Amino acid sequence: MSSNNLSTFPLLQLPIEAQKHVVRLMDRLHQLTLSTFNDNTKQLVTSSGITCDYFTVSLFPTTRITIRFVGAIICLEFEEGESHDYKELNQSSITAKYGIYLKGPDQDEVHVLNKKRFVVRDWIKHLLQVLNRTRIDAVFNCNASYQTNAILRTFKTFTVHRVRTGFRSMSILTLLENLPPVTRVDFSEPIADKEFSKILAQNYGGLSPDVSQKITLNHLLSCNCVYLNISNHDLTTKDLNRFLKIWKNSTLCTRLVYLQVNLSPKSRRSSRKDGTSINLKSAYSPTMSASDLSTFPLLQLPIEAQKLVVRMMYKLHQLTLSTFNDNTKQLVTSSGITCENFSVSLKPDTQIGLGYDNGDFILLEFEEVYYDEHIELNQGCITAKYEIGEDGYDDDVHEWNKCNFVVRDWIEHLLQVLNRTHIDSVFSSDATYQLSDIQWTFKIFKIEKVQAEVKSIRVPTLLENLPPVNRVEFRDWIPDKEFSKILLQNYEGLQPGMDQKITLDQLLLSNCVRFEAFNHNLTPRDLNRFLKIWMNSKLCTMLRYLHVRFCPKSRSNGFLRIMNGIKFQLSNEKRVFQIDRQYGNEPYTKDVNKGATIYRKDGTEATIMITLVRRNYPEFQMFIWS
Repeated sequence: MSSNNLSTFPLLQLPIEAQKHVVRLMDRLHQLTLSTFNDNTKQLVTSSGITCDYFTVSLFPTTRITIRFVGAIICLEFEEGESHDYKELNQSSITAKYGIYLKGPDQDEVHVLNKKRFVVRDWIKHLLQVLNRTRIDAVFNCNASYQTNAILRTFKTFTVHRVRTGFRSMSILTLLENLPPVTRVDFSEPIADKEFSKILAQNYGGLSPDVSQKITLNHLLSCNCVYLNISNHDLTTKDLNRFLKIWKNSTLCTRLVYLQVNLSPKSRRSSRKDGTSINLKSAYSPTMSASDLSTFPLLQLPIEAQKLVVRMMYKLHQLTLSTFNDNTKQLVTSSGITCENFSVSLKPDTQIGLGYDNGDFILLEFEEVYYDEHIELNQGCITAKYEIGEDGYDDDVHEWNKCNFVVRDWIEHLLQVLNRTHIDSVFSSDATYQLSDIQWTFKIFKIEKVQAEVKSIRVPTLLENLPPVNRVEFRDWIPDKEFSKILLQNYEGLQPGMDQKITLDQLLLSNCVRFEAFNHNLTPRDLNRFLKIWMNSKLCTMLRYLHVRFCPKSRSNGFLRIMNGIKFQLSNEKRVFQIDRQYGNEPYTKDVNKGATIYRKDGTEATIMITLVRRNYPEFQMFIWS
């Protein structure tokens, strides 16, 4: 669109605040495209207050800008421009599209953005301004065929937070010398000792060297950064012991705030404050009997030292230790360890999944035992391992076996050891379990959420055989009569399957706290009627959050159709919406940025947000403030 066309552009005929409101409702890719038309549209988009979560520039073989939003990734790719075997950074044309990881109807939408006399530097500056950003979050370099003077010219006016180099990149020192000062540095190839020492001496906020980089105690002591992360290097516990003693009695490493060292498997040792160390890898085995424990080195330490050593163990080793006898179970429990997420899956094999806040995930699998074509829940043997994909853990598999233990006993044992009060999730995706087994296994536990996958046991039947739960999610369609019964329950959260037909009457029947419906048959007209009834009645008194994503045919004029005939006020206030879970570790929170405020006749306040996600896909959210 040229500047001449813009004189009759409908958006620009609206009052300025209405223009900004429409821009905020636009699809992300359309917002950026609009900003390229002329200075006026650029200023309009900028003043609308849009921003992104992450902004990176990549020098792969091709030059790319990646912008990450909540729920969307936009990739901006420049054509390759080469001169004398070097890649240029003077391209003026960008191919803009949603990232390859974004699934949805807009994945094939591509825009070509072109501004005369623009080069890569101008595009970065334009996008940072439009997105109200003050810095580039990361510059990734995995190719040595860029000219250093072109890199210097492109980035010298920007603030760069982080630099990461990949394999076959240009020299990390050369790259850093041609960029403005950065806060963090990561590199994926080992570099010469002299160069590495120079980098350590810089005042970086964070440094993560390559896993093959040789690091000595002297390197560690010369470090002048705030955050140092070292993985799988040849440092030993003896080195760390010496480092701590020197650090404690000197003024070295005064800027260091956080040091993380992942020792290689051969060095899995734990050091006490007095400098002595215990080899945790060879100190025990999963088959150790009670008689072996009389000389177990760990148990010869004072009780507080025992707890300290347990807290320093690998997560899987902690759990293995807890299975030896009641004393080791009590030791591990009293050490205060816990996990972030505890789930049980019936899918067709029985599994327990433990997720930790450091990213570790432990998978506990039971052998399948069949009886009359039904899977039994009476297994006493578990294969325990880190989930595939965790570096350095793939070959670390433990087998636990306790006589007379069944699945319920294992769940109870692990909940106690991990200081947990509840199961976060029960996943069901197989109908070959006996209902009596399910009922007996779970009846003594508290369950936060049940998630029934495709071809699962029928949802109402599953719920009848489990203790009361807080949240229910299911993928398969269920009959209208059964769905209405579920709506009447006092669930904290409900998310029906995408094929579940939902009517206005059913929406008004809902007695849950959070109701989320995606890609269903509800229309803007239905939501308009729902809001009018809600404002003038006492229905849905439990409801605090409603989230509906319409089908594509309902895109046009969504906001106007939903709010037609409803008195509301546009709000610029930014608030945090919170619902406390009964068993959950953290409250459920959402950021509410602006929106339309309405009031029920009893004075209850609600905020309505209608946004376009992906390719103009309307999304309705209602936040009811208690």
